Amino acid sequence: MKTETIIIRTEKELKQQIENKAKEKGLSVSAWGRMVMKAALIFLFSISINAQEAIGFQVTQDNRLFVLGDDHGNSPFTPDLQFKVVLQGNDSKTGYLVISPKFEYAQLAGGDYSRFGAEVGYAFHTYILKIDIAPSIGYGYMFRHDSRSVSWEFSTEIKIPLTKNLSVISLVNVNQRHDLKNAPWRYNVGTGLRFDIPTGWNGKQTRF
Repeated sequence: MKTETIIIRTEKELKQQIENKAKEKGLSVSAWGRMVMKAALIFLFSISINAQEAIGFQVTQDNRLFVLGDDHGNSPFTPDLQFKVVLQGNDSKTGYLVISPKFEYAQLAGGDYSRFGAEVGYAFHTYILKIDIAPSIGYGYMFRHDSRSVSWEFSTEIKIPLTKNLSVISLVNVNQRHDLKNAPWRYNVGTGLRFDIPTGWNGKQTRF
């Protein structure tokens, strides 16, 4: 009982500290949380810049919209493209840190959709055909119907090398869609390409 009391008291104190800090800045608690998240992404971005092994340029297309369309009026070959600049941290035996600013654009029947954001994750080496698997979490803003909304995203990428610098990317992601009342979380599966450019900033050979 004593341990539980201490934990509850600590949680209440932490909540009160966050609320007080938000009030000092003239922000709501949610706005303060978003500001902290942005600061964390900037911090991680700066770490990646200073300990970086390669930069990748990536584009993927939603598979279903391209091949089949859907039951919302979108025909086959509907563009739903995600563009990323993939900042890859120093390599290790297990993998490397990945930080990616990104932009998504979809020309949907009900109105164009776009999203700006950034994500952070870790690419794990599988040592099977040099394939890497990278789970990540992202934060950004989506724009549709003349409105803007906060949008979280959870993704997993599989990177399959074709050559030293060129790889096929298989992407599965789930993101927050405030424009869809019946499906606030939507998933898609995409395929695309990434071209990696070694930076050599860490003083050792880049692994591909």
